[in-house]
Amino acid sequence: MIARDEGELQQQILFTDDNKKTRVQQIPRGHGWHGTLDANMRALTSALLLLLAASACAQTLPPRPLELPKDDSPAQTDPARQLAECRVRADKGDPDAAFQLGVWYLIGQGVLQDAAMAEQYFKKAPLTPAQMCFVAETYMETAVAGRVDSAKRWVNQANSGCTYWAQANWYEGNQLGPNPQMEVEFLRKGLEIHNNDYRAASERRLGELLLTGTAIEAKELDKAAWISEAARERLGQAENAVAWLYMQHSEEAAGPEVSLGWIRKAARYGFPPALTLLGQAAMTRQASEFSYLDGMGLYALGMRQDLVSNTTLETEIKQIEPEQREELNNAVAKWERIAQESGGYYAKDDALRFPAPVDEAELIRQATPGNPDAEVRLAYVYASKGEMTKADALYREVWQNGPAHVMFNLGEEAGKAGRWTWARELYTRAADAGSRPACAALSRIEGEGLAGKKDALKAYLWILRAESHDQRQIAARKSAVSDADLKSVQLTQAAWIVAHKEYWKNDVKAAQAILDARPQGSGTLSLKIGSQIPQAPALSMEELKSKADAGDADAAYDLAVRMLWDKSSTVNTKEIEHYAILGVKSREQKAHIADGYARSDVFDAATRRKYGEKWWLAVGGSQGVYNLGKVYNGKSDGTVVTDDEKKAIGYWQQAVAAGEERWARLARMELGYRVIKGWTSGNLASDANWAHELAMEFLGKEFYEVAGEYSYGRELQHNPQIHAFLAERAAIYNIDNAQSQMAEAIMGGEWKQRNDIDAYAWMKIRSVKQDTGDAKQVETAEQNSELKQKIEARYTLFMKTRADSGAFYPQDDPLRTATVEVLEPHVALLNPEAQFRLGTWLEQQGTPESLSHAIDVYRLLWAMSGREVRLTWGRTLMNGGPGVVRDDVGAEKWLWDAANAGSHEACGDLAVIYKEGRGVKADAVAAESWRLLADRTAKPADDLTGEQRREVDNRIADWLSKHPGW
Repeated sequence: MIARDEGELQQQILFTDDNKKTRVQQIPRGHGWHGTLDANMRALTSALLLLLAASACAQTLPPRPLELPKDDSPAQTDPARQLAECRVRADKGDPDAAFQLGVWYLIGQGVLQDAAMAEQYFKKAPLTPAQMCFVAETYMETAVAGRVDSAKRWVNQANSGCTYWAQANWYEGNQLGPNPQMEVEFLRKGLEIHNNDYRAASERRLGELLLTGTAIEAKELDKAAWISEAARERLGQAENAVAWLYMQHSEEAAGPEVSLGWIRKAARYGFPPALTLLGQAAMTRQASEFSYLDGMGLYALGMRQDLVSNTTLETEIKQIEPEQREELNNAVAKWERIAQESGGYYAKDDALRFPAPVDEAELIRQATPGNPDAEVRLAYVYASKGEMTKADALYREVWQNGPAHVMFNLGEEAGKAGRWTWARELYTRAADAGSRPACAALSRIEGEGLAGKKDALKAYLWILRAESHDQRQIAARKSAVSDADLKSVQLTQAAWIVAHKEYWKNDVKAAQAILDARPQGSGTLSLKIGSQIPQAPALSMEELKSKADAGDADAAYDLAVRMLWDKSSTVNTKEIEHYAILGVKSREQKAHIADGYARSDVFDAATRRKYGEKWWLAVGGSQGVYNLGKVYNGKSDGTVVTDDEKKAIGYWQQAVAAGEERWARLARMELGYRVIKGWTSGNLASDANWAHELAMEFLGKEFYEVAGEYSYGRELQHNPQIHAFLAERAAIYNIDNAQSQMAEAIMGGEWKQRNDIDAYAWMKIRSVKQDTGDAKQVETAEQNSELKQKIEARYTLFMKTRADSGAFYPQDDPLRTATVEVLEPHVALLNPEAQFRLGTWLEQQGTPESLSHAIDVYRLLWAMSGREVRLTWGRTLMNGGPGVVRDDVGAEKWLWDAANAGSHEACGDLAVIYKEGRGVKADAVAAESWRLLADRTAKPADDLTGEQRREVDNRIADWLSKHPGW
């Protein structure tokens, strides 16, 4: 997969030739034909988003390269101007603006509430399922006539996972309920939807309903799965609450990392706010043990499960490049795989992740009632083995007592350290969650005045709640209470029990009777679990200006960036430049200012170019001139005709010469793209070198896409060994993420053909191109001098192999030293790796003829590597090969993909598969259809019935109609 900073280049290249790169599966699977999987959109918002809708038309700051956007929109001071600008955009055909105007009219935000007008604007926007569910939820929160019918119309039109999740929520609360049976009905319908992001949330809710007494007819296995999800969420909520507590009481924590540590724990159980925060921490390097991509995956997992943020996530994903979306999908899939294997989103260094085979004896030792984290992990092990009774018992224990144990354990630690005020806070929360021992501890704290003055009444109340059998202690506590205070005990205690009836069930009826006889307020404490750590509000423009004028460089920089994206007519370049010069301190900040000018829609083209050029030149090095090339290239289709296009070429050549690999590599790819489109620099050796770079990474990208199928398993089962095998092919051809995954697979024991030295070498190769955590890992490893020597040697060997052979082939790869005689038969079979290696050999001959021939080979690879990687891999699975077991199902899938991309050769192989029934049911019609598609001049078979021949003709006609030029 192409690295983060290559988004714009890849978008330009990938979609230049739609016929070449589009792989829409157009023939339904059935009778031997392949079809798409359901692609249901993930979506849902809640009424809380209504307050956010009014600012959605605001211009937001652009993200830095390849970061998921953050909510750093400048404050809007003129709603009328904002509304007018949004209306102009909508009238010009902007679907997002039309959608937002529809929402505004529906809720009456800045305009008179008008549902009919809202519907008119919604018609102007091709709404996604997420937005349809948003509209439905918005209707349910309004008081417009027919709101329920309108909400149902929109939510059903979404026809997605959110369709059922939204309606289940309506029946959970007072919008259409509470009606548990209807809620259950919609939750279960949602579970039948493929790729439903609300699956886990639906299972949690079903588990919660079961645990709180709702009768649900279902298989015992399903019930156990639902209860397990409910238990995990409850534990995650409690641990997230601890993070919140430490944030509120920073004086009790050694540092911010304590809160982050508890966020890590909560995230293990899929608790959405914790996943989101941990993902953000990873992307900003606050959680440095995770890679940037890990953070993207965690962030997306949290956002897409949360009612408030799902639509926001969809908006953010729209702003990133297609390759980034694929990276994001891969990162999400990786975490989902970890959860599937271990029962939670455990980090690599988490002690509870346990490498396979799991040390069950050690888990059993740890899984005491006071350690709910170990209990959950052990329960998952039991469930994986089919020991459902044991698993169910542990999950129920965690559901009932897990939060109390979390808080109680912290209270014990604080008490032992003599931090009694903090201990009282923690014990109180544990008591709210049902802990009798916490109540006893609180009785002691209040009775002995450990956290301040003695309070005899509280001490007595707490010992009663503890349900202690020590009558002498109870009597002693009671004797210290005044007669006047004793009169309030019964009512206060009854209010407590009713407020905590989930945990004091036996006394609820009697307590309620007392309250009914003499109703009064209770004033009870409650444990509010699940709050996110609050973020500091962004400073207004006026506040930033005041700080900047007072000499605050950071404020000056932030103000300059804000101004670049502020649509106010008072903003001008003189002001922006003033504050930018005052505030910019780093090269990255210069780049952000330059990028802001280049992409701003506030200024005219001449102004954008003038100041963009100034700041990119200030950045300097390969980065500055590479991006200047992008500025001058604009939206060119790869031709080099205009003066601007020629300037772009010149800047990219400077970027290559400057030698900063991260940017020089991108410049080589840009130049390579121009070469394969027909341009020449006049130096064939340079031209071939640049085309080589482009072809290599395109070849690697295709391998990485195929590898991904075995990681996240959209159509084929997850297979770590095959994934590692194919990811290594992608790594060989310089795909950054594949190199990182390769290192991870080696370290994790999933690719035993290599050792840790290989892993560190791959990290080092990637760290040269990307500012990631790989460099830090290598740096740490190289503190061992002996290890450093080995890593350097392996890295040097990789680099030499690339120079000699054209790519990072391992020592045992036959392509590393393959001769032309060995390559040619494979080239004839359209093996793209053999073609690439032959191109390298031709390039190294260095004659004008061989260089021109090499460029032709690279041009063909750029155009055809997608289908030929799939063709070759499908054939490998069809027949088996060194280290690869025959897989008929996989072969059919990849050969179909190759055929759909234009491969006649793949059609011939599919004819064999369907004739012999290899992995599919033998099908004479399908076999004959594929045979004739492979060779349009072939004579039709004479052993089919008339009806079968007509079906063959129909299928071929359908295929040809969808594949013009076949």
